[in-house]
Amino acid sequence: MLHLQAEKWARDKITDENVFNLLQLQGSNGNPLESPFFSQWFDFAMTRYGVSKKAYKATLDILSSYFQSKIALVSYLERAKTSGKQTIAAQKLLDCQINEWKEDEKNAAYVFDILGLRLTESKLFDSPVISTWVDFVKSISSNDVEATNTMLSVLKLTYKDDLNSILNDGRNAKNKKMRPVAKSLQDLNEGPPKRQNDSDVNEPPAKRQKEGDHDLNEPPAKRQKEFDFDLNEPPAKRQKEFDFDLNEPPAKRQKSLTLT
Repeated sequence: MLHLQAEKWARDKITDENVFNLLQLQGSNGNPLESPFFSQWFDFAMTRYGVSKKAYKATLDILSSYFQSKIALVSYLERAKTSGKQTIAAQKLLDCQINEWKEDEKNAAYVFDILGLRLTESKLFDSPVISTWVDFVKSISSNDVEATNTMLSVLKLTYKDDLNSILNDGRNAKNKKMRPVAKSLQDLNEGPPKRQNDSDVNEPPAKRQKEGDHDLNEPPAKRQKEFDFDLNEPPAKRQKEFDFDLNEPPAKRQKSLTLT
C-alpha cells in the first residue's frame, strides 16, 4: 500500500519537498530519520528516480535543507547508521555526501572545517562526525599510508602542540573503530622507533665510543690486554708463546726438529 502511494506521487509529479511535508517529517522530534514515515519518503525517491545516484542526491538535498548544516546532517546520519531502522539508507546517504565532496574536488582540510571538527578540542575522536571525515580522506587517497599522512598534516596545522595529547586520548575513544586510526596517526607523528644499534649524533663522542668493541678513551696499556699478548711485556716473556726460545743455543733448538 505504501509503495503504491509512492508510485502515485511519482506519477503525479509531486515534488520531493512536498512529499516530505505531506508525511510531516519536518516535525519528527527534530530528526526525520527517526520517523516511521521516513522509509515511505525514501521509497518515493527510489520510485521517482530509480535506485540511482540521483535518488540519493535528491534525498540528501532535502535533508541538508532541513538540518541547515553539514554538521547536523552528518551527525544524524552517523547515528542512524549504527542504530535504528535506517542503517542502510543512512550509509547510502553518507556515501553520497562523500562522493559529492569528491566531485566538487574538496580537500581534507575543507571537509574537516565544514564538519566543525576544527572547533573540537581534546575529544576529537569522540565526535560523531569524525568517522565521515576519515572515510572521506581514505576515499581520496590511493592507500592507507597516504590517507594517514593527509590526516596528520591537517591535524598538525589545527592542534600544533596539543596534537600528541589528542592522539593519545583518541586511542581510548568511545568509538572503538577510531582507536586504531588514532594509534596510526600517533605512530606516524612520533616517527619510527630508534633501533638499538643506532647512535645518537647528539651524544658526546665518549658516550658513543663505549658502544663499540672498546673504549677509545682507555689508556693504550689497558686496550692492549684485548690482544693475544701484551706489547709492554719483555721479549723473553712473549717468546715463550712460540715453539722454541730464541735465546736457546742453536744446538738445543735443533733437537726440536725431526730429521728423517
